[in-house]
Amino acid sequence: MRYLPSAIIEELVTPAFAIECVEEAYLLFGIEREVLARPSAAITLVRSEPPRLFTFKGCTLLAKGVTGHQFGAQFGEMHFYVSDNLTGELRGILDHSWLNKRRTGATAAVAARHLAASGARKAALIGAGGIGEQALLCLDHAMELTEIFVAARTSASAESLVQRAQALTRSQLTVAKSAREAVEQSDIVVTITVASSPVIEAGWLKPGALLCAMGGAPELHFDVLGEADRVIVDDASYAFLRGSFASWISAGQATESEILERIDADIGQIVAGHKPGRTNQTERILAVVQGMAICDLVIADRLLTHANKEGLGYDIPFTPQPGTLTTAQIAQRSYGIADRLSKRRPASNSADGGSAKH
Repeated sequence: MRYLPSAIIEELVTPAFAIECVEEAYLLFGIEREVLARPSAAITLVRSEPPRLFTFKGCTLLAKGVTGHQFGAQFGEMHFYVSDNLTGELRGILDHSWLNKRRTGATAAVAARHLAASGARKAALIGAGGIGEQALLCLDHAMELTEIFVAARTSASAESLVQRAQALTRSQLTVAKSAREAVEQSDIVVTITVASSPVIEAGWLKPGALLCAMGGAPELHFDVLGEADRVIVDDASYAFLRGSFASWISAGQATESEILERIDADIGQIVAGHKPGRTNQTERILAVVQGMAICDLVIADRLLTHANKEGLGYDIPFTPQPGTLTTAQIAQRSYGIADRLSKRRPASNSADGGSAKH
């Protein structure tokens, strides 16, 4: 089994590489549909002071022949491991702490490519943390932008990001006086914050704007949903767990079923061409795309293939499970479990993006 540390990953996963992998992952999502674990995320809550969250996300891609799992502590160490679909053997483990940030940043770039109005030239980044920095770099790479406004909880953090990133971007980076000032001037708005209350209000988005809400916090005022002409998601079930959707539901402002009725498509359907993203140049689009584990899986699969070829990373001795079952035995047991699982989980709750209108 091969282990890839962050130092190697950061050298190989450029914005262009990450964007290409995320785009491929969403294409395969649109084709295969059943790609996520059920439920898509399992969370272990440690009732310490403060509480600690550990997450576990599973995914699979038939076209790649691999299954992957992301696991680790929220705001702590994260890892991603990849297994062979047919043999079940563990191919490798990747340090995921930095990679998760770059993958999420690339998610914003792919969403913008497919949902932003043609001629979009100005973007706003609300949030200047590690993921926000990656979103800025990936947006700059993917889009022909002239200016990116940065707003954050403190002007110092926004200024720090602009100073670090300006030499790496083609776009002019500008510290905005407020989130509102940034949003009102922008064709693309990306929010990735840990805000405790909404930072975006209705009436700020210009006609034709794309709002890409990526944070796990209550970033958007509920009225923003009402003024959106189209609503796009990646994984609705996860959005009901964290972020603005979850906060609206907790506050009694909407139910899951009411939000599901507002969803026009998921990002897989759009990238695969099964549903339109933008239908005109003036509609306001709300895209709640918080990242899917399949994007990590495509990246990890490519990295492990390259690492094995070039001898990168570290080999870890791994002893296969003794007494391996025959193919016939595996099939008999697996089909039985799969059948019982499908009966326990209604199709509308499956990971096929079934939350979006069909």
